[in-house]
Amino acid sequence: MGPEHYLPMKSLTTKIIADSFQASLNFLQRVEAYDPERARYGSVNWNYMPYAGGSIIHPHLQVLCGPTPCRYDSDLINYSKIYLDQNGSNFWEDLLEHELKKGERYLGQVGNTHWIATFAPRALCDVTAILPHKTTYAELDYRDLYDLAEGLLKVIRYYDEINIASFNAALYAARKEDQGFWITARIVGRYTIYPLVGSDYSHLQVLHNEPWTLHVPEDMARELKKYFS
Repeated sequence: MGPEHYLPMKSLTTKIIADSFQASLNFLQRVEAYDPERARYGSVNWNYMPYAGGSIIHPHLQVLCGPTPCRYDSDLINYSKIYLDQNGSNFWEDLLEHELKKGERYLGQVGNTHWIATFAPRALCDVTAILPHKTTYAELDYRDLYDLAEGLLKVIRYYDEINIASFNAALYAARKEDQGFWITARIVGRYTIYPLVGSDYSHLQVLHNEPWTLHVPEDMARELKKYFS
């Protein structure tokens, strides 16, 4: 995300975040153009610092794509369609209207993005952003990304103020045929118990419901069998 090896929260800027997201979307579009079938769904993710599963201090994003969405992304897409079919209205529009009316969790609007304290948190200080009437990455322009970055930065400033030193973030999108879905982003704070300084739980588990391993079961079995002999 920049030339600096260490970029504290206070040094992050709207432009750094927006430019990084723009580069990520450019990459996803090029990959989809190269292999449309195996790059149908993509997400832009951010593990900030080791508490959030970051492997290096240098600030960087994780950009994923594949033929199907991740598990949590798939739930968002599928249940948005079910809600539309059953109620004849868009879930995200109804959610936004409800939160605006209640006022308990609605945080504010930044350009074309609306920000809500998430009703069912997945981790610390969980915040959701909604981009109305946008479904695919192709529908986002730099102004949208700048608004998104500005909102994320407000949450990050809050994290810094209350001593949350790490976070995971994700940007979820779908395809044009996925009716009822609006692009959303999510950011959650992360911490670990002192004196531990890292975590193997990253955006994959926290924001996508995707467990992962570095050890293929069959390979591990060949190595492990001798201990059972």
